[in-house]
Amino acid sequence: AEFPSLDKLDPRAPGFPQLESNAVFACQEKGTPPPQSTGDCCPYDTYIALSTPNVNNPLNMSDATFYIATNFFPTINTLNTLNGPKKRLWDNWVNPPESLPQCSTYDPDYVETEPELGYLFETSDNQYSMYFVWENNSSLITNIVYYTSRVEVDPYPPRMFMKGQTQPIITASDGRMYALQSYYTVDQNTGEVTVDGGSTAPGIEENICSYFDYALADQWHALSASDGWKATCGVLAEDAWCGWETCEGELLVDEKSGTWCQIDGTAAFDSIEVEKFP
Repeated sequence: AEFPSLDKLDPRAPGFPQLESNAVFACQEKGTPPPQSTGDCCPYDTYIALSTPNVNNPLNMSDATFYIATNFFPTINTLNTLNGPKKRLWDNWVNPPESLPQCSTYDPDYVETEPELGYLFETSDNQYSMYFVWENNSSLITNIVYYTSRVEVDPYPPRMFMKGQTQPIITASDGRMYALQSYYTVDQNTGEVTVDGGSTAPGIEENICSYFDYALADQWHALSASDGWKATCGVLAEDAWCGWETCEGELLVDEKSGTWCQIDGTAAFDSIEVEKFP
């Protein structure tokens, strides 16, 4: 990441901020996510080196892992139900929300500045480093029910899914549509990739529609059969936005910890590659 160096802070020190929860960790360079096709500000190997617990000696975990485990959730495994080495699918976003009149945080006198850097953590050999910065608040859900537990995020930087891109979308029984916002590139239990031919390297996955085969499991089939949920993956006919109208986000989590954001209105497809009905 293109952050200036900071003095290393001890997460065990008194007065270290105790954060309750965070729904999404956005990998960023100078406060902005890099292009999804080329940017890689948190390579997979770096993330694993920093965040994987030391199973042989938990007291010897990295500072980053210690911070995550003690400030977000009781164990790193619980944290990884929502966060981790994911790829994002949105193509553009408006950040910060203070710049948009429709946002509750709108400030007409707002002047964009460099983000305040948070806390720097490193592996013991100083080979890898990770920063934590505050982005926004989100509701804390302790017992997640896949697809039906909704995480509310306010402010939520509006995110755009570009016309012409292939996009997985699920439609709830009430007609609300949700776009796949981010997904694990590698299954955290099996180590297998989550889309056909996928990888942890930067770039848009050609077979992103195959994510349905991986993620839509037992609970999805139950919802689909009983309540009429459906899944569609195809090429978008128009840009689709999450959070543009209100700068508030409603997120769902699937059975494999992929995150879906509610689309403003509906999304239309030029062509459909996969469609799963009840």
